[in-house]
Amino acid sequence: WFQGSNNCDLSYVSNGNDVIEFALTAFGNHIEGGAERPLRHSDIALDDRHATFKGSDVLSAKSNVDPDMIVLAKRVINAVEGLPDDHRLSLLKLLES
Repeated sequence: WFQGSNNCDLSYVSNGNDVIEFALTAFGNHIEGGAERPLRHSDIALDDRHATFKGSDVLSAKSNVDPDMIVLAKRVINAVEGLPDDHRLSLLKLLES
């Protein structure tokens, strides 16, 4: 689990060099996915009437993943210090699927 400034965090499950699934929270957005799971994007909700709970955050799911969110997620993943290169590449590949 990697935590950065501005409430950014990245957690993932790996099997050797491959990331199986991940969750990334950055700048009021949450994106998650994996090898066997589709990408999902949510806003961290201020209005929780139609939201679901993920840990301690209230998320408001989007109907699709905005391409700008993919760009943001890649930038955040590339900036994570201490992330093994093989895991970084695997995460970036999952964002392309």
